[in-house]
Amino acid sequence: MLRIAVCGAVPRTLPKEYTNLHPDVKIELFQTAADAALCAEMEGAFDGVILAGVMPSEEQDGAKIKFYHALDCICRMRVGCTQAVPITVRTKSGNVILSAQDICYVEYANHTLFFHTVDDSVVQSVMMRSSFSQSVPLLFANAGFVRPHKAFLVNLAHVQKLSAHDFYMQCDRVVPIAQSNYAEIKRRYHNFLLSK
Repeated sequence: MLRIAVCGAVPRTLPKEYTNLHPDVKIELFQTAADAALCAEMEGAFDGVILAGVMPSEEQDGAKIKFYHALDCICRMRVGCTQAVPITVRTKSGNVILSAQDICYVEYANHTLFFHTVDDSVVQSVMMRSSFSQSVPLLFANAGFVRPHKAFLVNLAHVQKLSAHDFYMQCDRVVPIAQSNYAEIKRRYHNFLLSK
């Protein structure tokens, strides 16, 4: 059971919707002031704190995704998992839950995320107003993922081969590597292989 302090207005339905999407996660929310919540978290009374703003109805969908991402981050930190992190993707047909371990790579184009999975499917998000790194913070924080190019995020567990210019993925796709980034990407990939 995760005990989470919420500072600000959050529709009462959001925690229930989140636990319906992630049945293995149990959440207990507490409305409180920000300063009290942060002090209580430092003392171990809460597992996490979410600072939520007031959500006018036209902004509720974006706020919902931010709330879900905040809960995903808290779950990841407290549960200590890395690859099995659930990622909530908002699509035109509703929310889709992906496990980080099932994502081969993510492509960001025209403010839209394209999640390429190990089963050769592609999950397309709705148009995002935020940057690539702000759209999927859990994956950017995950040591098993690297950003070889400004428009791609790669799951190192699904790399078949590293060449001088590209990652060859197990899902039969090629992801480019920016040459200015190559030495760092190569180092991280080799460290990943050594840690297996």
